[in-house]
Parts: sequence; C-alpha cells; structure tokens
Amino acid sequence: MHGHIGGCGQTKGWAFVTETLNRLKAENSNHLLFDNGDFLQGTALCDLMAFGALGPAENHPVIRVMNKMGYDAIGLGNHEFDFGLPFLRDALSGATAPMVCSNLETDQNVWERDLLIKKTLTDSLGQPHKLTIGVFSLIPPQVLDWCRVHLEGRARVFEFQATAVERIASLRSRGADLVFALCHAGDTASKAEAAKNPLATDITSIPGVDLVICGHTHSVSPKPGERKLCVRTPSQSQDSVMPLVLPGDRGKFVGCIDLKLQKSPRGWTWVTAECRNIEVSETANPDVLEIAAPWIARAQTALAAEVGNSEIDIGTFFSAIQCDPATRLAAAAKRMAVAPLLEDLGYTDLPVVTAASPFRAGHDGPECYTAVPAGPVTLREIYDIYPYFNAIDAFKITGAQARDWLEASVSGFFQILPEQPDQPLWNHQFPTYEFDSLLGVSYQIDLSKPALYSPDRRRLSEAACSRICDLSLSGEPLDPHAEMILVTNAYRGGGGGKFPHISSRNRIPLPFRDVRAWMQVIFARGLTENDLPTPSWQFAPMAGTSATFETGSDALRFIPSNLKQRLTDLGETAGGYRKFRLSL
Repeated sequence: MHGHIGGCGQTKGWAFVTETLNRLKAENSNHLLFDNGDFLQGTALCDLMAFGALGPAENHPVIRVMNKMGYDAIGLGNHEFDFGLPFLRDALSGATAPMVCSNLETDQNVWERDLLIKKTLTDSLGQPHKLTIGVFSLIPPQVLDWCRVHLEGRARVFEFQATAVERIASLRSRGADLVFALCHAGDTASKAEAAKNPLATDITSIPGVDLVICGHTHSVSPKPGERKLCVRTPSQSQDSVMPLVLPGDRGKFVGCIDLKLQKSPRGWTWVTAECRNIEVSETANPDVLEIAAPWIARAQTALAAEVGNSEIDIGTFFSAIQCDPATRLAAAAKRMAVAPLLEDLGYTDLPVVTAASPFRAGHDGPECYTAVPAGPVTLREIYDIYPYFNAIDAFKITGAQARDWLEASVSGFFQILPEQPDQPLWNHQFPTYEFDSLLGVSYQIDLSKPALYSPDRRRLSEAACSRICDLSLSGEPLDPHAEMILVTNAYRGGGGGKFPHISSRNRIPLPFRDVRAWMQVIFARGLTENDLPTPSWQFAPMAGTSATFETGSDALRFIPSNLKQRLTDLGETAGGYRKFRLSL
C-alpha cells in the first residue's frame, strides 16, 4: 500500500480498498484479511510522520486506518525499516493486528516470528468448524543492505527457505490445520535475478504450506480479469498447484484466494483454490478518510510551505534525451551532502562522480512526471522531484567500472539503425528510474551499437560494441585504472537495479544523509542554472536518422530551448502520452 490512504491518479489506497473488502466480506462470512508489508513508507505523509512533523509515531494515521480494516495478521516489508528501528517500534505499538516477520530479528522485536489464528468457519450446511491457521512472514534478506544505515549491527536476517521449513514445522507441531505464507517477494524472475533475490516460489515446494501471498515487486499475478484455478490431487506435485497471488501496489487491486476446504481423518486440507486480483472500487470509504483527516490536513499545510526559489523550470519530460534538471539537482544535493564527509575520511585526492536518475519519468503512467515551473518552490515540489526517503551511499570504483556502470544504464535504449526514420527510442522493460546519468564525467551514447545488458542486468556482449564513447574526466580520456568515488543512493547501493561493481568490499561507510534536506538548502539560496552540474552526456550524431519517444501530456511547456530545432510534436497517443520525434 505504501502509505496511501486516499486516491491520487492511478493510486487508490485504503479508503477505496475498504469499499471492495466490505463487498467481499458481505458475500462470504468465512474470510481472513492480510497485509504483506510496505505500509509505513511511500507518501509525503509517511515521511513527515517519521520526521516527527505531524505528531508522535505511536499515533500513526496509517496504523489507525489499518486498525479500522480489521486485519487478521500483517507481515512486515523491507520499507518498514526505512526510518529506523525506534520509529518502527513506536509506530507498531498502536496496532491492534499482530505483526509477523519470521526471518529478521532484533534485540527488541515488536513482531511475532509466526502466528496461530483461531477461526470458526461455517460450512455450506451452516455447521460451525473451529480451525487453527498458521501464518509466517518472510522479508528479503537484502533489507540489511537497503537499510544498512539503520540495521547494521542491530538486526539479524535468516535465509528464506530454511526459515520457511522451520516455521512450517513449528506451526504444524503446535496445531495448525492450514499454513499460510506472507512472502514479501515476487513470483517470477530471470535466472540471473533469482540468483540474487529470493522468490515466493522458492517456498511453494516445501511440504506443509497451503498458500502463498506475494508482494514487494508491485507486479500483478494473476493478471486482472484472469482466474487461476488450483485443484489438489495426489498425482500432482505441491508446487505445481500452489495457490499464489500477487496483488500489485498502492491499493489498485485486492488479491483474493477462494479455498474449498475438506476435512479427512488426516486433518483439514483445501481441494480447490481460485486465485484472482479484483480491481478496487472507485468509491472511497468516508470513515477511513475521516480517521486520517487531521493528519492529512497537517501534511497538506506542511507541504504547501515555501522553502525557496528556482530561476529555472525543473521537469523530467525529456530525461530520455538529455540530462534533465531534476537529475542534475539530485546529483548536486548528493555531492553537497557527501563533500565534507569524504574530506573527513581522507578521500581528498580522488575525483567524485555522482549517479542520479529521474524518479518520476513516466514509469507509472502519463501523469507520472515532475513539473516544477520557475518561481517559488514548496516542500511538496521537492517531494515531487525526489519522492523517496533515500540515504546516500558511496563506493570506490575504477574508470573501467564507471564505464561498465554507464553501459548498464544506457542499455534501456533500443538499438537505432543509421539513416532510418522514427525508430522507437526507449525499451520500457527498463524502468526510467534505473537510467542513471553520471555527473562529473562527460560522454556520448552511440545508439547504433547494441545494448550490453538485458533488462535484468545480464551482460549480453563484450566491450567491442560499447555504447559509451568519448568518456572523459576534466577534459581528458578517463583512465580505466584510475580510482574515483561513486556517489549514489542507498537503493542503488543496496542492489536496486542490479548495477555492476557494488559490494560491501568497496563501499565507503557514511552516516545517514537525506537528499531532500540538501535540496532544500539549494532552493533556500535560490536555484540557478549555475548551481547544477554540467549535463554529462549527449547522443552521438547519426545523420539522416530519427527516433520517437513518449512523454507526459504537459511536455510542451518544458521543451528545452537547446532541443526545439530537433524535436517534432507528433501529438497525443491513445494511452494519454505525448509523442515526439527526435532528429539524431
């Protein structure tokens, strides 16, 4: 849910989910309700609560809303740990539903390792039956990397499958008739990705688990409108018929698994299971909105406050064809934040390059773009430019590794054939927020060459077809053996996007710094073009060649002056985007 209470664009939230749940509960009195994590992070309201700007964490509006929902159990996601353990403990202290996390523990857990739920269900003849439902919950072990600044030395994490085997055995031995797994992981991945990230399907073949509820990846499975029917027979393997649902993100869908249960001398089991994702109601529940109304009002007041001024427009509409102001601003804030830290650590002789990407550049629909016009800047607009509460991470790398990082980044572009018109530019299997620019070096991108990396960051070919050319530092060709400092964010540093050459071995330990706080410093001084690092890249010229790309509907207001002669407006698409032709 990522903290969404009301709706905004394609996002729904608990207010809309509640209406759908009320209908489903009315249709069937035998029900259990679970949440699979990432509920305390994802909105400005959640961030402001973490900063203490809207009141004490013990009275968190998200928890109050979840109490209204009547969950049977709630699994923790990795983002619950984004704000540190003291805040998490305070926030969860107000919850009425039990919290579960089976493979991460601290010295002061406020969650259970597993849970037994006593439930009385009514059969088709109206007869009651008492069942005990066992629940366990798994979180990606990479949370120790993603939230390193908060968890290092304070938390221990355990492997997915081993934990599942242990918890299933424990629950069954304590009387569980059925065992449900809340697994904060996706259900599919390439072999390369699966080697680094656990999957929900890793536990479907473990004897004793009856269904799996997935999360984390924001994907939807089964697809909307589809129904997956599982029939349990002795001849089929368990994992081939495992009921499994992955209900997307931010309240767009309610994942539903309908079980038909049967009792035999060996105990209870399901005989059929139908899995589906139900699109949520277009109507918001007023009771839910009323619960959160005081906090929403305070958040809106805080976000409307002016924090500075900008002399330039800041938009991400054209981030696919040049290094946009939002990306350059993020790089400037990171560089400002780490400069004194690196000096204190003795890294004064190494050059610093900063990786940054556009967060809102169309990956979630035609309205998902940053658009901040020149003039007064509010806190809300800073959240628009940089919506995530990301710490800063730094690594020591070589020039060759910097080149490889860039090759991974620019693999999102399709290969463009010379002297051919209107070829698609961007491969949408690559999220735009994984298109990093490196500020501090300069380079060209040769689109006539094939990509070196697949969408899951598998290397496809050797450096002979490198897209990165004329890579230079301070006007000189970049020495592949030269050392430098790469500054990025904790998401990327923890493996987000699976960029190469990141590990604990070359990480430079830094204290927590919030990028948005340093953006506020820049805006408070009055942002000018001179405050931003020089755009680092451009496409290598291709005479007689053009490419097309889609961007947001408001793009016409933000066309960069240096690109006007090379762009042709092709109008709106059926999907609500605006299409342009770029002369290369």
